[in-house]
Amino acid sequence: MTMKKEMLERIKECMQNPERIRNVATSSHVHHGKCVSGETLIFLENGPITAKELFKIAKKEGILERKGLEEVYKFKKPLSVLTYNNGVISRGMLTHAWKIENSDELIEVETKDGRRVRVTPEHKFLIFENGSVKEREARLLEKGDLLVLPASLPLTSFDLNNLKSLFLEKLSKDYSFLIYLKKKIKKEIHKKIVEYVISNV
Repeated sequence: MTMKKEMLERIKECMQNPERIRNVATSSHVHHGKCVSGETLIFLENGPITAKELFKIAKKEGILERKGLEEVYKFKKPLSVLTYNNGVISRGMLTHAWKIENSDELIEVETKDGRRVRVTPEHKFLIFENGSVKEREARLLEKGDLLVLPASLPLTSFDLNNLKSLFLEKLSKDYSFLIYLKKKIKKEIHKKIVEYVISNV
């Protein structure tokens, strides 16, 4: 108890001398207002990816740090991600990804233009109120609250080939998607598939 009191006094003393303060940090457990559903889009520097897909990458390429109710992986190479900082969309580094066994019912927030996101009740949103930006937990949001959303995102541009690859990758995971090909292209693709099967059997 004495040590706690001494530490409090030292903190109070430090607060009276701002020139002695170099960094201020706060900490919280992993459940504290940061959880989203698996289909939520995470905006990396080169484009969006779902939280579920991001976790799969972390699990495949990252280092396991915790296993149990909380499954945590550290990226060997941090990913560049878009983040909000003092009114500006800037770039930060994504170092960890985790999945939590959570029995809480998710809250779905929908904007006027139809955008939706499902989050835990304590997940914080930025709202504009009385001329300033404030944080508000999802469970405390009310119809008519003004959410702060970016008008545009500074994503790294794609060249045409990368864009085509991205579309094909996404479409290949949608089994209800149909595509019609010209006969010439269909024959070429069929030929390549047969050659691949023969060479790999």
